Amino acid sequence: MSPLATSREGEGVQAQYRHVVVGHAERFVRAKFAGQDVSHDWHHLHRVRLNALRIARSLQDGDEELPTESSNGEGSSAATGVGAAAVMGRHVNLLIVELAALLHDMCDRKYLPAGASSHPRSYTALAVLSELWDSLPAPAQGATALSDAERETIERIVDCVSWSKDQERRRRREARREKRRALQAERREDERTRGPESILSEEAEEERRRQEEEEEEADVLFQQWEASCPELWCVSDADRLDAIGSIGILRCAAYSAIKNRPLHIFPSNPGSGLGLDKGTDDARAREESCLAHFDDKLLKIHGDRLYTPLARREAERRQEVVSFTPHWHSQG
Repeated sequence: MSPLATSREGEGVQAQYRHVVVGHAERFVRAKFAGQDVSHDWHHLHRVRLNALRIARSLQDGDEELPTESSNGEGSSAATGVGAAAVMGRHVNLLIVELAALLHDMCDRKYLPAGASSHPRSYTALAVLSELWDSLPAPAQGATALSDAERETIERIVDCVSWSKDQERRRRREARREKRRALQAERREDERTRGPESILSEEAEEERRRQEEEEEEADVLFQQWEASCPELWCVSDADRLDAIGSIGILRCAAYSAIKNRPLHIFPSNPGSGLGLDKGTDDARAREESCLAHFDDKLLKIHGDRLYTPLARREAERRQEVVSFTPHWHSQG
């Protein structure tokens, strides 16, 4: 057999094994999400899988029309600082994309069992996906098993891809910036009014600096990985797209019904001039209502909250459906 024929045969064996791996993962998530509500069921996972692969192929082809600038005016993702041209023509591991898309809700905190927050290490992707990895069939002769690096990338995507975790990372970055600004202002004021001897003790200052440096270093390392992982971009963008447009409205309403949260609470009694006092039960319910979720998440999914040109264009189209919702605020 010629070397070329042998090579083609090897590629066929590997493709067949990868098909086996994907099929095994499908059965795994179908079983895990069998009783899930329709907002986060198997069909959601499948839609995210299809869109993630579509986005991945658009990056590999490199024939997407690039945006001239993003909504932050710099032509880059606000999350990563990656220029638009940098995302095109990239090699994307389609197996990682497909598996991560199928598995992306495995660590969704909305569906973790009660008390999960007390044992966070038990519900990381490393722990949750070990059952799947251990049950994968061995590759046939000539095929290569899913590598440790591929597994680790999938686990990392599953651990960080959710909107709530992205929001949390953004809040922490802003909190660190605010803390630095406040401390600098405090130091300047101390030096001006009472002299350097009144500044925090050296030990306290050193401990604060150490903690801040550790947090900053961890975040920098994450952002470097984020900027270099096109598989994350594809899965994240596909998940965001399924949260907007017609399907996003239906999913939001479905989740609200399951959780028995109000669709909308009018901010005041019409004609009375009475509003909802902050901190009251009605005010908290309004903040957690279905329509409030549009303001908190759905209406923000566009522009530099997405990584890829294809997803940004698709988001603009889908947001045309979502954008009529502000009119609901005037309806009692």
